[in-house]
Amino acid sequence: MTTRIPRLKTSEGTNTGSFDSGDWVLLLTVAMIWGSSFLWIAIGLDSFSPASVAFLRILLGAVVLLGFPSARQPVDKQDWPRIALVGVLGNAMPSLLFALAQEEVASSVAGMINASTPLAVLTVSIVLAGRRPGSNEVNGLLIGFAAAAAKIRLPCGDRAGPPPSSPSRSVSW
Repeated sequence: MTTRIPRLKTSEGTNTGSFDSGDWVLLLTVAMIWGSSFLWIAIGLDSFSPASVAFLRILLGAVVLLGFPSARQPVDKQDWPRIALVGVLGNAMPSLLFALAQEEVASSVAGMINASTPLAVLTVSIVLAGRRPGSNEVNGLLIGFAAAAAKIRLPCGDRAGPPPSSPSRSVSW
């Protein structure tokens, strides 16, 4: 049997114990913020263009981060182009593409599609890191997938939209 060399090295994590109440509060807060983002995009699109919604999302995030000065560290000037590239590809572009796509689909559909992201990340991590997921990771993914699948069966109060009608908007999904 040959030993597979990982293409990418990742951390094993820092929390080896059980969640305490503070951890659960943080997890639920992040889940509520992340889970409601598609609703807020839909509300924003009622008054603003997709580009404006994307800009306002990033601006709001920057303003919130101003409240956490300990999160800021000095950055070497040579790193700024790479940071800008990550900012555009990892924040600005997805924000714009989500807003463009949500002109065509309901926010609940956008949320369900986004819920599949951990499954894609798992696949990429297996390929790049050469590491199979542990039982806790698999259980977490199954619970998340079951919750996303259950949402399909729930009645939603947000506006219904037709499927993406243009190839450029379909690509963003």
